Amino acid sequence: MTFAALFEKHRTEKPRAYGAVYDALPAPARVLELGIKTGRSLLAWAERWPDAAVYGMDTVLGNLDPGVRAHPRVVVVEGDATDPSHAPADLLFDLIVDDVGYTSHEVSDQLKIMRNYAARVRPGGTYVVEDITTEEGLSELIDTASRLGFLAWAVLHPPGLEFRVLVLTKEP
Repeated sequence: MTFAALFEKHRTEKPRAYGAVYDALPAPARVLELGIKTGRSLLAWAERWPDAAVYGMDTVLGNLDPGVRAHPRVVVVEGDATDPSHAPADLLFDLIVDDVGYTSHEVSDQLKIMRNYAARVRPGGTYVVEDITTEEGLSELIDTASRLGFLAWAVLHPPGLEFRVLVLTKEP
């Protein structure tokens, strides 16, 4: 099943057009999504990648779908991704998705989060920034990513959406 279909099935907040971004990625062993809201996207990751350990973080966990906490391969934690003390010090991830909406996807928060989590991406892993709202912000993110050890990137502008998605690959 495609991610667009899984996002629909699990009633996530993610635009269906983002599905193609994730369909193109290799299956990760460990994925972390920052900014999970209801957590339903974690169910989509877990279904599509049945061997993956799936982690999610948000500042408020009171809105979680009951199926998220019950899923055996999904771990959720309460924390602020813009605060470096909340970054997991002992785990590396094959995929990190920044979908944090603390301030309407402000580039300043996206930059803080990238700095906080770049070291948590495994060599050769992928870091995705969703919902980039400005060209200037996109340029800042790419410049910062190159200083943090990301070697390749793709900028996607899904049809019908005002947002862009930045997909980064960590130096092997």
